[in-house]
Amino acid sequence: MEEYINYSPPDSRTLQYRLKNVGETAWIEDLNYQRLRDTFAVMCLQAGGDVYSVAYVMGIGTGAICDRYGQWMVLRDAFLKGIR
Repeated sequence: MEEYINYSPPDSRTLQYRLKNVGETAWIEDLNYQRLRDTFAVMCLQAGGDVYSVAYVMGIGTGAICDRYGQWMVLRDAFLKGIR
């Protein structure tokens, strides 16, 4: 019979501490979750991902994606220059 393992995810401070240690090991200054989120979004948009898919994956609205990462989309898509 299998034993029940009581598992609870680590709290956010523990995760931030571990991420900071990984960043220091890799010589990345000020590594945090927001920087990882921003990097993910920008790389998806530069690779041709659409705003709706990126917003869905990140769990935020398309307006927030356009406001925060609009300059990355304008650099890639010529038609967005007329909208801004």
